[in-house]
Amino acid sequence: MFKRFTILLLIALFAATISLRAQEDEEKKKDKEKEDEEFFWERWGKSKLFVWELHGNPFIELNYGLSKTDQKNFNAGFNTIGLAEAKFGYRNINEGREDFLLDMNEDYLYLSMMKKDFTSEKQKIGKWNAEFLRFGFASNDAIGYKIGAFAIFPYEGSGFGWTSLRSVEFNGVRTMQVTPDDRFLGMIGDSFRFGRTIEGGVKFELASTVSVNAGYEAAVVFPRHMFWYWAGSAIIEEAGMGIVDHFTHKIERSSPAASPIVNFILKNAYSYAFYLLKKDRMNWPFETEAPLTIESFKIGVTFTF
Repeated sequence: MFKRFTILLLIALFAATISLRAQEDEEKKKDKEKEDEEFFWERWGKSKLFVWELHGNPFIELNYGLSKTDQKNFNAGFNTIGLAEAKFGYRNINEGREDFLLDMNEDYLYLSMMKKDFTSEKQKIGKWNAEFLRFGFASNDAIGYKIGAFAIFPYEGSGFGWTSLRSVEFNGVRTMQVTPDDRFLGMIGDSFRFGRTIEGGVKFELASTVSVNAGYEAAVVFPRHMFWYWAGSAIIEEAGMGIVDHFTHKIERSSPAASPIVNFILKNAYSYAFYLLKKDRMNWPFETEAPLTIESFKIGVTFTF
């Protein structure tokens, strides 16, 4: 009888131990999931254009580049022009999931001028020379590598802007006949037109106050702003980016060392794919007209205070 009681007691203690351990594991799992969810929403929220954080370290960034303008139905085409740009904003850099990772977020205003006087590149005959002035606001997001006192940030960004075609002239001899190119340029006019920008590149932080960067930017300028079509397209684009960000977050959790590169490739690939769709229909997937596009390669320097 005593032997049977002892066996039953041991079985009960063993079952209770297993139950308690399972309960502890389940609580740890829930805590981990909650921590991951908070980490994801904190980072995802910071990368959104509408959730600006006007605090952190102020910075000024100066860029120079070359810009190529295009439009799907434009016959003559445009000459390459130079770009001069200034950005003013705030930067937040926080420790990442591992000691060698950093999370960076930048919210800023930008002002750009694009014209042929900013480049020594030869202007081709039979193409248009355009001059643009633009301003807007944008946000950059990155997971970077910390290497001692240095840091590397492969970033992706997006924003909204307003672009004005300040002047345009045909480089060559023209007839008096009004062409489709003339009609499109007349529709764009010299008023400020709403548009969307995406940007990807790499920032090399040489010190806590100075960094250099190289990037590629693609901008869509709407000939006219059709709010509901634009809103539908923007919701689809942002929802897709949210899915991509959630996926890269899972990669950061399982393979931290690979996360900066994967985050950079996937987000910029998604943004550029959506941009290509907009080149034909400015509010893809809705049937709307082709926009004016401006693609720029830029190099610059950033001063953080």
